[in-house]
Amino acid sequence: MKELRTIIFDETEAAAAVVTFCRKNKRSLPSGTLKGFGIREGEGVTGVLSVTDDYGAVHEMVLTQEEVAAALVAHCMTRSIPLPKDASKVITAVDNQIVLAFEIGHIDAKKMVRASRMRG
Repeated sequence: MKELRTIIFDETEAAAAVVTFCRKNKRSLPSGTLKGFGIREGEGVTGVLSVTDDYGAVHEMVLTQEEVAAALVAHCMTRSIPLPKDASKVITAVDNQIVLAFEIGHIDAKKMVRASRMRG
């Protein structure tokens, strides 16, 4: 049996999760006003936190897929959202929303998420 579970975060929720994760892990954040958070897909998936400083310059903080997944999982845990223990996690972006997909069994979550988006 195979299962795919997804949790969809809007940009604000994902940004809050990442900022909390960075503070908890004593990772310094750029000073300024939070501009946004997004996912970049290329050779690998990365999260990018954008901050505008007092002079209007934009600074980006890049997080690995593992860091973003850890931030989103921690965010869910603090809100008592049940998560599968023995599942691999995949991060992707769909329609300006961040998707945390849990693969249980041997399926390709990224392909399944995109296929369901095309059908719906």
